[in-house]
Amino acid sequence: MRRIYVETTIPSFYFEVRTEPTMVSRRLWTRKWFDIANQVDELVTSAAVIEEVERGDFPGRVAAIELVEGLSVPKLVMPLELIGSGNDDERSSN
Repeated sequence: MRRIYVETTIPSFYFEVRTEPTMVSRRLWTRKWFDIANQVDELVTSAAVIEEVERGDFPGRVAAIELVEGLSVPKLVMPLELIGSGNDDERSSN
């Protein structure tokens, strides 16, 4: 089982309401991917994604919040200030 991180575009496209063909395709692809992945993989998200969706102002917002709140939020393995710092020595000492 893979652990897959779900960021904000997934709930956004899952509940997309625009009718242009490209938007309809993105909604259908996203729903198909999510529905399958949610059965065979572990989908996770972060508090930042949940907060961003909650702050949004778009059709389907309530359903999008329910979608991401249904995912687990794993604990961080290292402090945020070290992620992407480029200092491998500091990371290995923690």
